[in-house]
Amino acid sequence: MERFAFDQHITRMAEKNLLYEVIKAFAKVDLTPQRVDNIQMGYIFEELIRVGADKPTKKQGNTSLRVR
Repeated sequence: MERFAFDQHITRMAEKNLLYEVIKAFAKVDLTPQRVDNIQMGYIFEELIRVGADKPTKKQGNTSLRVR
């Protein structure tokens, strides 16, 4: 989890007044079991893992989840 540097991203989003907007957007997404079953949630999880694995690392000169 450290490689994602969530603490740094959260700090940057907060400094740019984006953190609240991101949390507000996620709060609107209905991920209850009535809406998203276990199979669908598994696909979501796998996609997030895949996207994270496809991102270049800092050693390659890039970071993931950039906030401008």
